[in-house]
Amino acid sequence: MTWVDRLKRQNKIRDRFKRERMDGCTLAQNKLFDVLKIIGKKRQFKPVLEREIYTKNGVRFSDIFISKYGLNIEVDGGYHFTEDQKVKDIMREKEIWDKKRIITIRFINEDIINRLDVIAPKLESLMNELDKLPHFKCPGKGKKKFNATVRRKQLCREWNLNNL
Repeated sequence: MTWVDRLKRQNKIRDRFKRERMDGCTLAQNKLFDVLKIIGKKRQFKPVLEREIYTKNGVRFSDIFISKYGLNIEVDGGYHFTEDQKVKDIMREKEIWDKKRIITIRFINEDIINRLDVIAPKLESLMNELDKLPHFKCPGKGKKKFNATVRRKQLCREWNLNNL
C-alpha cells in the first residue's frame, strides 16, 4: 500500500467519523450553530461544527469552532457534571490551550435552549474584545504577542466566571 492509498484511507475514515458525529449533534448545538452563522455573516467568520483540533495526545473534537477568534465552544450534556468527566474536560481544555492557544468556553444544553437570547449578545461582546487583540496565530515572539496571549487567557477566565 502506497502512502497515497494510506492517506486516502485515513481521510475516508476521518470523514465517516465526522459525519457520524455531525449526525449526533444535539438540538442545543444546532440552535447555537444557527445563531453563530447569523452573527458570522455580520462579523465575517464561519463557525464549523465538529472541527478536529490536533494535539500531542491525539485528535480532539470541538463542538463548534470559530477560527477567526480561536474559539472552541463546547455544549455539554448531563454526563459532563460527573467529577470524572469534569477532570477530563479541564485537562482537555488545558491541552488545547497549551498546544494551540485556543480558548474553550462551555455551555449547558438547557442554557442554550432556554436562554439563547441572553447568551448570543454576551458571545458578541467577547468577540468584540477578541477583535481588539492580534490574531491568535500571529507570528513572532516578544512582548506584544505575550501580552495578547495573557489578555486572551484573562478574557476566557472572566467570561467563564461571569457567564456560567
